[in-house]
Amino acid sequence: KRQEERRGIFLITGEIGSGKTTLSQFALNGWRQQPDNYIAAHITDPSPRTPAAFLRLILSSFGLPTTRNLLDLKATLRGFLIEQYKAGRVVAVLIDEAQTIYPTNMDTLQQMSNEQTQKDKLIQIVLFAQPNFEFKLTQKPALRSRIAGGQTINPLTLEDAIDLLRHRMSVAGGDFDAIFPPETHKLIYNATGGIPRDLCVLCDAALVEALTRDARIVTC
Repeated sequence: KRQEERRGIFLITGEIGSGKTTLSQFALNGWRQQPDNYIAAHITDPSPRTPAAFLRLILSSFGLPTTRNLLDLKATLRGFLIEQYKAGRVVAVLIDEAQTIYPTNMDTLQQMSNEQTQKDKLIQIVLFAQPNFEFKLTQKPALRSRIAGGQTINPLTLEDAIDLLRHRMSVAGGDFDAIFPPETHKLIYNATGGIPRDLCVLCDAALVEALTRDARIVTC
């Protein structure tokens, strides 16, 4: 039920390279495949300092016209949200790198989350942030109280990490286990802590090193 998706703000946290941006793209693509039900936008750099600049960023991400006047920007956003609500669509904005949001615009987010009817939120905000964002939230209790739910992206387990690498190698046309023998698996995992991006970067570097030595397998 789309009423269950009008809950305000969700927070996804994870270390650098844990897959937050990949997850945001997955969600964005899913919503955009249902244009009759959802309208979604993606913010990759939410660091403008003023509320007006921040709102212009939000509006432009939805393809809406912008002005310099803050009150006009707020009116444009509310008019858009009401229009989409009447059309039966959920409006969602996904914000990557939320830890870079300027403190003043933490208040802007709170104000955006206040846009609602008597029973439904008019905009769904999904924040993707590094763990230090939690500290910023302690300084903004009003915003923190509006977070309806959240999740932490933890590092992969050893089994999941190796499965990820097997999949990526398979997509590239290779055989992970033939190039990275079993004795290397735990070493790769321990060196990266199970962070997906680090796993891929390390294995890529190992492949380049093996190539320079004209070796067919990666050795310890």
